[in-house]
Amino acid sequence: MGYYTKDFRAANPTSAADYLTLICLDGDVGGEQGKRQTQLCHEALRELVLETREFAQLLGDVRSDGQRIKGAIEQRLRLIRIDDEKQFLRQITLAAAQIADENGRVTDAVLLYHLAEEYDDVIAVCCRALSDAIALNPGDAPSRLEPLKPRPTNQNNSKEQSNNQAQQQDRSSLSLTSVADPYELASNMNSLYRSSALIYQRIRPANRGQIELLLLISRARSLQDQKKWAQCLDVITTINILPLSASGSMSAIRDRAASFNSLPPLVAKLAGDLLIWTIRSVGGQKAVLESEGWGPERKDVLDRLASVAKDCMVFAGLVRYRLGPQVWEVLAGGGSGNEI
Repeated sequence: MGYYTKDFRAANPTSAADYLTLICLDGDVGGEQGKRQTQLCHEALRELVLETREFAQLLGDVRSDGQRIKGAIEQRLRLIRIDDEKQFLRQITLAAAQIADENGRVTDAVLLYHLAEEYDDVIAVCCRALSDAIALNPGDAPSRLEPLKPRPTNQNNSKEQSNNQAQQQDRSSLSLTSVADPYELASNMNSLYRSSALIYQRIRPANRGQIELLLLISRARSLQDQKKWAQCLDVITTINILPLSASGSMSAIRDRAASFNSLPPLVAKLAGDLLIWTIRSVGGQKAVLESEGWGPERKDVLDRLASVAKDCMVFAGLVRYRLGPQVWEVLAGGGSGNEI
């Protein structure tokens, strides 16, 4: 049956699922033989899902309110001898999610973990993808995710009905199929889960805090890249990893350095980047103010900016072995010498 469906799996995965379901015909003979036939059917369906990547069509999709839309396999649960939805999630969807995660297919893993109701794993995958995207060097190409395949319309409907159905599904879907930006994907999933208390409480507090911090850090990088220096400094102050509000207080700087060890690993590895963006933003904002002319108010702001830069350098000295050598190369270069 597997060989027979090989030629049309990609073109018509739903029909392929129908043929593979026939493997379960002997599942009722009893004993080991019947059990083996059922296992072979489930393995074949898992292979079909992973090979075609037609997750929305075969396993289901998600509405904007978090409700699941049944896929072709779930509609055939009785035929493949699965008695309830939870068993289906364990045996088909979760296994596919774990393989997609191991292979680094982010959007695939996010949708599959969500369909399997493993919401904490969804946030964990989003955090890893977002942290990796933020950590890219300025000259590198932006990180883009491979989008999911879209859910097709019902080919048996008329063209007008099909178009109406497609429009309705697009409005009701999370539109994960079109998401290629790690920030957008993480923001979508975080917003969805925060809107449901029942889902949100199933996510570990550590992951909740981690994704919030990573979204803010990603926002800070975007503002720094756009040379919006003041807004970037405001966001970094909100993140509260660096001592931007220390005002020269050594105790406040030491408190920030002492709390460094408690940061989530995916956040801690970005502290050096935050430091670089802060120094650059201080220098950029200083240049903007100086170009506008001197005055009492501007002088106060310039003094505060100088204090922020000095406090951050003191902080860097306290945690220097955890920032990485590349951070010190940037800070010691000519690009940041005038900013302190």
